Amino acid sequence: MQVVSNYEFTKVSRIDAGDGKNSVGVWLADDPALGGQVAVKEIAKADFRDPDEYFSEARKMFASDHPNVVSIRLGAQTADSIYLVMPYYKNGSLAARVRSGPLPVQAALKITREVLAGAGAIHAGRSVHLDIKPTNVLFGQRGEALVADFGQARTMRPGGFAPLPDRLYIPHIPPECWAGNVAGVQADIFQIGLTLYRCLNGDDEFFRQLHAIPSQADLQAAIANGDFPKRDVYLPHISLSLRKAVNKALNPDMDKRFQSAFDFSNALAQVTVKHNWHPVRSPDGEIQWTAERRSRPDLVAMLTQDSSAPPRWSVEWFTSRAGKRRRTMPNMCRNGVSRTDAMRHLRQSFQTLERA
Repeated sequence: MQVVSNYEFTKVSRIDAGDGKNSVGVWLADDPALGGQVAVKEIAKADFRDPDEYFSEARKMFASDHPNVVSIRLGAQTADSIYLVMPYYKNGSLAARVRSGPLPVQAALKITREVLAGAGAIHAGRSVHLDIKPTNVLFGQRGEALVADFGQARTMRPGGFAPLPDRLYIPHIPPECWAGNVAGVQADIFQIGLTLYRCLNGDDEFFRQLHAIPSQADLQAAIANGDFPKRDVYLPHISLSLRKAVNKALNPDMDKRFQSAFDFSNALAQVTVKHNWHPVRSPDGEIQWTAERRSRPDLVAMLTQDSSAPPRWSVEWFTSRAGKRRRTMPNMCRNGVSRTDAMRHLRQSFQTLERA
């Protein structure tokens, strides 16, 4: 083996870890040879049981070469650490976007299909990722989604299953992984479905459900029974066909999920989005939906509450242009109803508009 030179870089700052704190050792760094910035993942050799595994993550990334998978530029080592050098993606991760609220439907579908394309390449390389979540979806220079962080990825054995890693991000553990010690492609399908669920409903809803579960044992039972996430809880603008696709990916029975990334992506391609609703939620539960329409005024729906105790809710529908209200749609409005009735009315109204 010929050693040409040691890799040199200067740490600039730690890159935010987000969910699960799995990226604690990832640094933004200056690369003097390239004259630019890179991301460097630093892993202590003490974390490995077998020296043969030092570069297993790098090998899986290299074998999964795809436009929707983060690329590996270099693997290097010192006496104490392993360093994986990757491009630095300035557009950040999906975690920041879902933390801000639900995504527009078309954006959520585009991101998910790109993640599925990357996952398909990983599976074709005989690996499963096992850690797909918003933190591990980055955005490239053209806005494309890329699957990142292969720290938990494992190679599938004959038969299509891989041994589980020691640690997984608990809220994203698929049902079968609680009960057994192996996982297959269906585990990644579940995690991608859960990531899409978070895109459509926003992380405030995801963590509201999570924090309502009192213990890890209760969470395990809820996931195993299909009660987390709640597959009957969606914002009212999400179409029945899209709910059906997400819920199939989240089925607690792995044999009833999509059996490949291609199948899941194909199902999402069949979802028709007539109005690309963009919901914005406020901390008190009020929501405004806006759908932009070419050469026509935007459609707007608003869910608001009054100051009574308990509060009563109202639904307003109107058109808008350049931020100014144009025409109210009185037949679609409701005043002084319960939140449950308001959400039911909104769901029916969104369905009517999609069929029109």
